[in-house]
Parts: sequence; structure tokens; C-alpha cells
Amino acid sequence: MTSNVFLLCLSLGYAFGNPFSDEGACDPATRPRVIEANNVMFWSPNFRESNYPPNTLCEWVLRAPAGLDSGVEIRFGDFDVQTCNNCGCDYVEAFDGSDDSGESLGRKCGAATTPFFSFGNEVFLRFESNDDGVEGEGFNAQTIHTMVAPRECSLDYDPLVFTDASGVVRSPGYPEPYLPNLNCRWIISTPGAVGYKLIFDDPFSTENCCTCDYLQLNRGTSAEDTRIGLWFGQDAPYHVGSFGPDLFVNFASDSSTQWQGFQFTYEALYDEAEVLEWMKFSRRGYGPRFIEKH
Repeated sequence: MTSNVFLLCLSLGYAFGNPFSDEGACDPATRPRVIEANNVMFWSPNFRESNYPPNTLCEWVLRAPAGLDSGVEIRFGDFDVQTCNNCGCDYVEAFDGSDDSGESLGRKCGAATTPFFSFGNEVFLRFESNDDGVEGEGFNAQTIHTMVAPRECSLDYDPLVFTDASGVVRSPGYPEPYLPNLNCRWIISTPGAVGYKLIFDDPFSTENCCTCDYLQLNRGTSAEDTRIGLWFGQDAPYHVGSFGPDLFVNFASDSSTQWQGFQFTYEALYDEAEVLEWMKFSRRGYGPRFIEKH
């Protein structure tokens, strides 16, 4: 529904003239371009006219008003960027903060229109094309200021779906204490992936109660699919590997005590042998006990 509204607004904008202003244009002479206003559209070079050129480098800093709970959503309308494994050719990548020293929020290529969500009030965005002669139509996007960074939790709505080749998932506010009464759900579903590897950061910390606050992973798109493991307390999973194109993540908390929570980086794998190799280092189930056997 959201993307339909976006495209409707875009179409209405064209009916009364081009909706894109110079405020969001890619300008190699002004890199990165800083956008602080809300609901600003920006786009790749030549968008709506022809394919983007080779050897292009565009950078933006998208900034919401400073505040404890302020965040930035980057919402894509059209997206057509050269497809490569791990998006190693032409790509769009977002970083949390004002430059590329922050955490990567994901890298996308192909036709991936899933949004980027910040953890703080700034996002550094980069679009780069190489010189191999394969270019796409590019993309257009819009900045949306939010009061709570929605990447951190789906609350009671549909799970957040990530299709990027890599990204970060964490409990709200990590490493600060998470909120009570959470039911956060994510689905990682990268096109072409045959599995995933997850690397957890320290600390991993929840209430020491398996029915109170916990993190659960399932191979599939729901909590009813094959469970990989469930973790709670200070029993960190460290490294996790999983077969399959989809991974379901569920983090829940009750109304009692709150702890620091969790954070992990995921990476899509495209070769079954690589998945098997990674799973040798996996620690699955309730702590050291295995829930799933392969």
C-alpha cells in the first residue's frame, strides 16, 4: 500500500511538472549532498531520461532532527540497478551516521525496493556504478523522518522484510536496555540466497527466562517453521548458520526487567558448500544444546 501511495504521488507530480528539485540531485561537485528536510525526493543521474552513466559516484547525508528517538527511512519508488552476487558491481549502500565509517545498513542492487531504516538521526547513502558497460535505469527515493527508527522493531505489525545481501538486526536501542512488551519480527529473504551466516556482537543480554525475554530464529518465514534455536539470558549464540532462502527472527520481551538485548550482522550465502562450512562454527539451540540437526 505504501509503495502504491508513493507512486501515485509521483504520478500526480509529473502531471503538474517534474516533482524532482535540485535539492536531491546527484552532484559530484558537492559530495556528500546534505538533505535535512523531510519528504525530499532524490535520484540517480539521468533518472526518467536514460540509464545512469558508468563510473558514477553519488553520496548523500540524510538527516532528521536530533533527538533520542528520531530516525530516517529511505523509501524507494523505482529501482533498477545492475544485478551482481553480493551487489559487487553497481550498488546502493546505506550507513548509519554521517559517513561510511558507521554500520552498514545494507547494500542493494537489482530490483530491491525494500527501504533502509536508520538507527540514529543520520544516514549516509552511496550510489556507485562501475565501468563494465552494464547500467540500469537507476532509482528514485524519498526521505521520511520517523519518531522511532522502524528498522529496530515491527511491533505488532507485519514482520520487517530485508532483501539486501547483508545487514544488521538488533533489539530496539541496543546496547541500551530494550523496552518492555515487545514482539519484534523480521524476515530475511535475499533473492538467490541458499543460506545465511550470522555473527552476534557482545553483549548478548536478556532476562534469564525462556518464556519472558528471548530471541528465536526459524528457517522460513514464520515462528511455525523449523526452529534453529532460542536464546535468552547471557547465553550468546555467537555464530549461526542456516540453510534455506528465508530466515525468520523473533525477539520478545515481557513487562518485568529489561536488559541490553542483542545485535547481529547477517550475510547471504549463495553456495551450499559455503553454508556447510559456516555451520561448522555455528552454535545452535538453547545454549549448547542442539535443536536442529542437519
